[in-house]
Amino acid sequence: AWVAPRLNTTADGSLYLTARDLARWDQALYGDTILDARLRAASFTAATLNDGSKAPYGVGWFVDTVKGRRHIYHGGAWQGFRSQLCRYVEDGLTVVVLANSATANASKFADLIAAHYVPALFDAPPKAIADADPALTARVRALMASLGDGKLPAGLAPDLAARFTPSHLAYLAQRSVEKGPLQAVELLDSRPGDGGRTLRYRFRHANETMLVSVLVDGAGQFSDLRSSPE
Repeated sequence: AWVAPRLNTTADGSLYLTARDLARWDQALYGDTILDARLRAASFTAATLNDGSKAPYGVGWFVDTVKGRRHIYHGGAWQGFRSQLCRYVEDGLTVVVLANSATANASKFADLIAAHYVPALFDAPPKAIADADPALTARVRALMASLGDGKLPAGLAPDLAARFTPSHLAYLAQRSVEKGPLQAVELLDSRPGDGGRTLRYRFRHANETMLVSVLVDGAGQFSDLRSSPE
């Protein structure tokens, strides 16, 4: 992808940088040249909300822990490009991914590269388990198929149904085309929770594999749905 510079004048999506530029930026963040110790601490520390809970965000950076290691990161997406910068400061490791494709899974690439250099970060793919309720799995497949067609599925709890606006459904239909035909569905986990049952699946498409989690409430309605690339 390429976008003419004259069409973009916003700082949040119009910076021309290379991976080497971002590597130099990363190195500068270890010292006081750009940010002093006080500002670095604020940037890389989870914010405290009014109710006392912690948000997974500092000042301009997401912060969490991966396998006991501090993880500071942020991604970006703009007009056909995607990026990810991950910092494992205790390991002295930073991964920069720049992709000229709107569908590139930059965060996944970053995770795999980080695990190459720090094997302890590697997560083995979850294994499929026996499906004791194929009828429920068939409902989940129908749910995802409807969303892939850009249609509101049946059987959604009101709060979940409200999340699928017309524009969101149109986006999901486009993503379905990008992922390609569904080839297989594997059950990875099934357990009671939140007054119903939580299930986790692997949806294998021709071009992409997705992890899908659904919550079925006590009334048999789908009350939550989350998906992410594997």
